[in-house]
Amino acid sequence: MAVIKCPECKKEISEQATNCPNCGYPLGKEKAKRQASKGLSDCLIVLFLMIGGCSVIAFIASNKSDEIRLKGSSSSSNVSKRNQAASVSSIQKAYIPNLEAVDVYGNLTKKGFILKRESTDNRLKWVCSEKKSGHNYTVEIRGNNSDKIYLVEATALNYSHISTNQKVKDFLGYVASVPYENAKQALASNWVKSNIHHNSSIVISGIKFEIIANSDRARMLLISPEKK
Repeated sequence: MAVIKCPECKKEISEQATNCPNCGYPLGKEKAKRQASKGLSDCLIVLFLMIGGCSVIAFIASNKSDEIRLKGSSSSSNVSKRNQAASVSSIQKAYIPNLEAVDVYGNLTKKGFILKRESTDNRLKWVCSEKKSGHNYTVEIRGNNSDKIYLVEATALNYSHISTNQKVKDFLGYVASVPYENAKQALASNWVKSNIHHNSSIVISGIKFEIIANSDRARMLLISPEKK
């Protein structure tokens, strides 16, 4: 049995007493206050437990959401990397087979062309040029490496009184005789000389030769893998 002190005489009495046996103080109101106070405390405890439980649930849900987002981000990143790898792989296959940069610029420098090397975005470019009073000849060799060439671009500008076709056909015909795998050098050279006067293209052993003749004073030859 619980014992309390009488609010009036301060003596110990039973919690169940309705009146103090010593001084007669009515204890009903005090009992009601104690019960009300206890009930309020119990409500606050339950409320705190509910709030704490909701916080824990929200925290777990937030972590789970973050985990899902991270997995999704990782998955997207992996897909992007696979796509980039596939793209790089497809680019690497588009080379002129068994053609090295030196196969082109080596012969041109022997003829007096000036060689300049450039590098941008992990790609290489060799530029051979010859400038004289009557013409300006340039050959650009582009590749991912010296033995991974994907474009040979020759440009001929004519400043002389001779017709452009006559002036540049031997130069562009010479460039067309690049020694790639299964090349038909004589066929390529003769085709260029025969078609130097107009826009034209041909595929020889998987390599595309294209003449651009949009200007009276200029001709361009592009040599690159055939697009499939």
